[in-house]
Amino acid sequence: MFLHKPLFLEYPTDDVVSPACIAPSVRTQLLAKLNRSDVRLIVSGHLHQHRDRDVGDHRHLWTPAVAFAAPQAHGGDGRCGLAVLDFSQNSVEVTIERPQGLISHDLAAIKGHGRYQFLRDMPPCPPTHAP
Repeated sequence: MFLHKPLFLEYPTDDVVSPACIAPSVRTQLLAKLNRSDVRLIVSGHLHQHRDRDVGDHRHLWTPAVAFAAPQAHGGDGRCGLAVLDFSQNSVEVTIERPQGLISHDLAAIKGHGRYQFLRDMPPCPPTHAP
C-alpha cells in the first residue's frame, strides 16, 4: 500500500496527534482493515526520510525525498535519495540510491523567508520567451 503520510512514527499505539503521520483514530480503523488483508508493505514519503522496519505483520518503508532533506529528525535517514523497489512473487527488495550530484537541499532554510515563498518567487514554467 502506498500513501503519503506514514501510519505512525514509532508504534501503531502512539496516541499523539501529529502532522507527521495519520491521526490515531483513523490509523486504528485502517490498521484493523490491514490486519484482515494480505497487505505486507506500507510505503510513505511525507517525512523526507528513509526508514525500513517491520512492525507486526507489516513492513513500513519511508522513502527519501529527491530534492529536500528532512527538516526534522524522526528516526530515519534524512538525506535525499531514490527508492527502487523490486517486486517478486513473495517479497520486495528495496535499494536506496544516492546518485552522484544529488544535493540534499535544506528545506527549512529555503522556507525561512516565508512559507513556500520560494515557489511564488520562481520564474514561470515554461519560461516566457521574448519575441
